[in-house]
Amino acid sequence: MFDRLFDRKESKKRIEILQARIKELEPENKSLSTRLSKQEVRTKKAVSDRQEAGLALKRAEERVDNLKRALDNLKEETQKGDNLTFKQAVTLTNAQSCTFLSQVGSIKSRSRDLVTIYLRPNESFANLDGFDIELDQDVEYLMQKIESPTGMALFYDMKTPGAVRMLITPPFPIGESGWKIDRVFGATRMQELLEQNQTICIVLAHAGETFIGISNREAFVNYKIVRSSVKEKHTKGGWSQRRFERLRDEDVRL
Repeated sequence: MFDRLFDRKESKKRIEILQARIKELEPENKSLSTRLSKQEVRTKKAVSDRQEAGLALKRAEERVDNLKRALDNLKEETQKGDNLTFKQAVTLTNAQSCTFLSQVGSIKSRSRDLVTIYLRPNESFANLDGFDIELDQDVEYLMQKIESPTGMALFYDMKTPGAVRMLITPPFPIGESGWKIDRVFGATRMQELLEQNQTICIVLAHAGETFIGISNREAFVNYKIVRSSVKEKHTKGGWSQRRFERLRDEDVRL
């Protein structure tokens, strides 16, 4: 009987100890639960962020692919443009040019679709006031490629692209840029430029002898042949060539 009594007391004591231990562990358990809850939130956020990052990466890859395709298309267009050339490019005498311009000026259309453009040296369509006409891209590209110290003139048929599109680079500078669209081409201005009695200087430089002449439309007004001791270039090599070039450079400076 006493043994049972001691066992009960012992059990009660152990229960009290366990209950006390449970109370001690409750704050830790609560803390761990809170940490676990936060970890779950972070895990969900990480999964969400990963999904968003995956979508952003996919969109970025699509943009890169689109840019690559655009770049390839641009390269193809550039290569195509580099292969563009003028057909039947010819050099005409002054008389031939005047006859040709007379023929251009005689072309007539039933509607206002004949475009005439004059550009001064180093100017482009951007310098034309109110110019909003869409020309053939090949024509615009080739005009931009031309480096003419005297400017250029374009005669272009809008109604029938390819039927009439002529570009002229004159021997004398165009004084003013301008454009018009009408039933006829404005060729008169170019004709007047060619028919002017221009006075020009002609220089034919050569080692030892140079020709300088002043000429108008009819003949040379005056000319002179200038002789000097400047010799032609020496290409044999060695000390002799270097000495010759030094002496030749001194003659040129003189």
